[in-house]
Amino acid sequence: MNIEQAIAYLEECIQRQNSWCDYTGVKEMRLAIEALREKAERENPKPLTLEQLKERVGKPVYRRWRNGNGIWEVLERIEEKMEIGNSEILVFFQHDNWFPERFDRVEFFDHEPKEAHK
Repeated sequence: MNIEQAIAYLEECIQRQNSWCDYTGVKEMRLAIEALREKAERENPKPLTLEQLKERVGKPVYRRWRNGNGIWEVLERIEEKMEIGNSEILVFFQHDNWFPERFDRVEFFDHEPKEAHK
């Protein structure tokens, strides 16, 4: 059983109020559901939006490339380049300030996704 299945089961139990899930246990089950959702978010976070990434300048972020590899680095700055018919967002890190990443080609996280540990 995965986290999503466990959450669905607990929610169904609350809805049905079956024999082992009486009214006194509903509050505890809702807390368990909340904890499971938080765990799922920690293990499989959504990539940072551009606005969220801008707030992390000067702080470490986890950068994951399309091939699944990733690394922690300190975000130095973000530049938005506008040219005729083209715009791109460049993300610079402290150790490779001379070679930026394009925002649309990499995912950025405020903590390392669980699958990165595999």
